[in-house]
Amino acid sequence: MNPSAISQDGKVAIVQVQLAEEPGSSEPVTLEEIDISLNRLRESGLTVEKGGDLVNNFSHNPLGAGELIGVGVALIVLLVLFGSLVAAGLPILTSVLAIGLTMAGLFSLSGVIETNTTTPAIAAMLGIAVGIDYSLFIINRYRSLVLEGKSYKEASGKALATSGSAVIFAAATVVVALAALSILQIPFITIMGLTAAVAVTLAALLSVTLMPVWFRLGGNKLLSRRQADSLKGGEPKAITDSRRWEKFGSFVIKHPVSIIVLSLVAVGLMSIPAVSLELGMPTDQHAPADSTESRAYKLISDNFGEGNNAPLMVVVEGLEPVSDEEIATLKQQKIDELDNQLAQKATEMKRQFEQRLQSAQAPAQQMAIAQELATTQAKGAAMRSEAISKIDSQINMAGKRLHLMAVADKVEATNNVHSVLPALVSSDGRSGVLQVIPNSGPSDQETTDLVTTLRSADIQNEW
Repeated sequence: MNPSAISQDGKVAIVQVQLAEEPGSSEPVTLEEIDISLNRLRESGLTVEKGGDLVNNFSHNPLGAGELIGVGVALIVLLVLFGSLVAAGLPILTSVLAIGLTMAGLFSLSGVIETNTTTPAIAAMLGIAVGIDYSLFIINRYRSLVLEGKSYKEASGKALATSGSAVIFAAATVVVALAALSILQIPFITIMGLTAAVAVTLAALLSVTLMPVWFRLGGNKLLSRRQADSLKGGEPKAITDSRRWEKFGSFVIKHPVSIIVLSLVAVGLMSIPAVSLELGMPTDQHAPADSTESRAYKLISDNFGEGNNAPLMVVVEGLEPVSDEEIATLKQQKIDELDNQLAQKATEMKRQFEQRLQSAQAPAQQMAIAQELATTQAKGAAMRSEAISKIDSQINMAGKRLHLMAVADKVEATNNVHSVLPALVSSDGRSGVLQVIPNSGPSDQETTDLVTTLRSADIQNEW
């Protein structure tokens, strides 16, 4: 057991589970067996939480508070835009159906594929966005045609023939872009991209297939009261007849250069925050507060420091082979340490025997004490021989770690490093793995800077 994995008060410990399979190829039954073991520990009265990549599988609530607030705001905006609750609700309904079908498919495949908590959230956000957007295209076109005097049936057909085809084309480009994330060959990013692509596909298909049904059922309820009254009065008026938009369009056409310059300046100003944009992957720090990942993160941070939530694995290659002289020197150092320990024990033991001899009155007692001293000294010599034989059996592995330990000492002296532990070493001692614990957390800039330093450093020549 690694002593640094136990808190100072001895009440909290970190147990690192290393699976035999490659990342992403673990059988679900393996993870279930781990959960069973953890539940047994909980039943015994222990507080057990788990974190890490293997825990980040599914979010039990893909539609969180942020998504629900976004849907509510979108409904208000659409209601103001259309002036009709039915017209405002149809894009929301379509997007919710698309998300529901996507989540149903995602969760039904949970026994086959692995994903993290980010995947449902990304799919939900994209499903809401494009579901509303695509439906809005078609509804707006349909309303324009109806107000121009077209029948409901004719307006529905022309809306799908024009805006519907644009929706399919737009969705196709988005799907291709999302599916292209699989080129990175990072499993969880691939699943994230494909799930989002499915959400976009369903949103587009539902928009072009369900909208005619909604149009047939809704009739003039998709229009505002004022627009519906104008149809009853026999004076249809197209939405595009607005004088304000006509004036704006004329101004843009007359001053194209000025509009382009203003647009570029506006885009540039809005892009200023991107200069300070920091990218990263979600960690247990960002998990829901009531999740086991979040509780595990807090326990580790409070008892071991936040850096223990961000252990870095450093692969060291090109180490010089350990020479026979270094092995001999290392062995002699171990023997010298052993002799010093034995000498201290022998000195103390001899002092105790001398005190007993001085207090002994009869010659027989003195003889017995002298024989006991000789026996103890013989046992000490035998213990030394046994200890040296153990040193011989252990010196091979210690010798392989010799140069790796030297690198660990250099890495530990680096800024923002809390501790360094040698984790693995190759059979020839020329390669190894170090576990580096930073002082900062996984999302801190200091940790990123440390990774950059470790990647760019030439340990043999610079450190």
